[in-house]
Amino acid sequence: MTLRALLAVLALSLLLRGTLSSFFAGTSATQDEHMVLRWLAQVAGFALLFWIPAFVFKLRPAGLAQLTGATPQPQALLQAVCYGLLLLAFAWSEGAVETLIVAQFNPALAYAQWAFHADAPPISYRFSEWVAMTLKMVVLVPIVEEFFFRALLVGTLRKTKGMHAAAIFSSCLFTLLHYPRLYLVSTLVFAFALAYLYMASGSLLLCIAIHAAFNAGVLVLENPGWQLLARTPAHLDQPSAWTLELAVFLVSSALLLRAFFRYRHAVIGQAGHPAQNRSYSAR
Repeated sequence: MTLRALLAVLALSLLLRGTLSSFFAGTSATQDEHMVLRWLAQVAGFALLFWIPAFVFKLRPAGLAQLTGATPQPQALLQAVCYGLLLLAFAWSEGAVETLIVAQFNPALAYAQWAFHADAPPISYRFSEWVAMTLKMVVLVPIVEEFFFRALLVGTLRKTKGMHAAAIFSSCLFTLLHYPRLYLVSTLVFAFALAYLYMASGSLLLCIAIHAAFNAGVLVLENPGWQLLARTPAHLDQPSAWTLELAVFLVSSALLLRAFFRYRHAVIGQAGHPAQNRSYSAR
C-alpha cells in the first residue's frame, strides 16, 4: 500500500462527505432532519476510510490483525484512557492560553473568535442526539481514524521515510483536516502522541482507547462543562482570570513531554515494526 493510494482514499472520502453534506443542505428538511443527514454524510465519509483499504487493497483478517498489533492488558487500556484525558486537559487549557495571548493585543477579536462567551448557552443534546453523537465520536471516529492515520498512514510512511517523517507528515495532515482555525497546537500534539505511541507499542487498540476517551471528554465539556472557560470581555486579558487553565496547561504540557520522550526512546530502541517485535503492557 503506497502513500499515493492512501491520499487518494482520503481525498475520495472527503469528496463524498462534502458532496453529501452540500446535497443534504439544499433539501427542504427540518433542522432535526438536517442534523441526521449531516450525521449520515459524516458516517459515509468515515466508512470509506476503512472499507476501501480493507477491500480494494485486500486487507485480509491476518493483515488487519497485524495492523492492530498487540492486545494490551486491561491495566494498559486504563492507562490509555488516562492519556486521553490528559490530552483533553491540554487541549482545554490550550484554548485558554491562545485566548489570553490574543486578548493582550485585541480583546474584541479574542472574545469573538475563541468562543468563551459568558452569555453563550451550553450545547444541549436530546437523548437520541446523545446516542448518535456518542456512536460517532466515541466509537466510529476513533476506530476509523486510528486505523487510517496511525495503522495505515504511519505504518506506510515509517517503512519508506522513517519514524520521524511518518510522525510529522501524518500529524500535520491529521491536524489540517480537523481544525483549520483553532486548537492547531493541541490537535498536532494529539496526533504526534498517538503516532509515536503506535510505533512504540504496536497496539492500535491503545490509540483507539485514547481517542475514544478524548472524544468522550469533549462531549462532556460541551454539555455544559465548556462553560467553565466562559469569561467576560473585560477579563480576557487578565492572567489572574485564567489561573486554573494556566496551571492545567503547564502540568499537562510537562506530563505530555515526559510521555513523548519515553515513547520516542522506545521507538528508537526497536528494530523493525513494533507490532512484530514487542507487546505492550502498562509500565
